[in-house]
Amino acid sequence: MISEREAKRIAERFLLSRYRKAEITFNSVTLTTKEGVALYILEGKIKMPYRNPLGWFVSSPEEDSLKVEVEASQGVLLNWELR
Repeated sequence: MISEREAKRIAERFLLSRYRKAEITFNSVTLTTKEGVALYILEGKIKMPYRNPLGWFVSSPEEDSLKVEVEASQGVLLNWELR
């Protein structure tokens, strides 16, 4: 079984591959079972920089809530969502 720290690393690596230079903060990490599978549910916030350089002058980066599910025995990312 992977550790909580490893689950965070897997989630961060995945999110940063999609949203470069994003700032990711996890507020809670829960180990649970869903349909007989042990998984970590990571919840937090993500701030993504603007793609348009003028966006920096207009307002601050958007902050979205996020939820990531990482399978606990193999470390496979199962699901993720931004809200």
